[in-house]
Amino acid sequence: MFSGSISEDAMFIGPISGDAMFSGSISGDAMYSGSISGDAMFIGPISGDAMFSGSISGDAMFIGPISGDAMFSGTISGDAMYSGSISGDAMFIGPISGDAMFSGSISGDAMFIGPISGDAMFSDSISEDAMFSGPISGYAMFIGSISGDAMYSGPISEDATYIGPISEDGLFRWPIPEDGMFSNSISGDARFSGSISGYAMFIGPISGDDMFSSTISGDAMFSGPISGDAMFSGPI
Repeated sequence: MFSGSISEDAMFIGPISGDAMFSGSISGDAMYSGSISGDAMFIGPISGDAMFSGSISGDAMFIGPISGDAMFSGTISGDAMYSGSISGDAMFIGPISGDAMFSGSISGDAMFIGPISGDAMFSDSISEDAMFSGPISGYAMFIGSISGDAMYSGPISEDATYIGPISEDGLFRWPIPEDGMFSNSISGDARFSGSISGYAMFIGPISGDDMFSSTISGDAMFSGPISGDAMFSGPI
């Protein structure tokens, strides 16, 4: 077990594996470089200009918020899990694949970049000016809300599913092709901009002042009422 902090320009290099544990913070310009695998656990915030560079795999777990200008750059794979929030100008870069899971919120000007694939799951909310950029594919699933001026930019393809409302000024932008699915509501001044094609499905009401601007083609389906001042704009 490592219990303590890494700060200023300090660097921690080396894998954490087996049942090992890192418990502490990474702050300032400090850096962790290495993998977390097996049943290993990393507990502690990453803040300031600190950076985590490495992979989380197996049944490993990363618990702790990423805030400030901090960055996580690496992969989450297997049954590994990231649990915690990303806020401020923090950035999460890297794919989530296999049965891996990201459980936590993205808020402020924070950014999540990287695909979610396989049976991987993203579970929580994107709010304020935060952004999720990257495709969701395979049987992967996004469960959570998009609100404020937050944005999702990236396709949902194959058998992937997006479940969760888009509200206020939130924006969902990108096509839903093949067998992808969007399931939930669009409300407030929220907007969906993109196409639905193949056997893709959009299920959920459009209400308030929100807008659906897109095309529906092939065997794609739109199922749900349009009410209030809501608008559907696009060919079928």
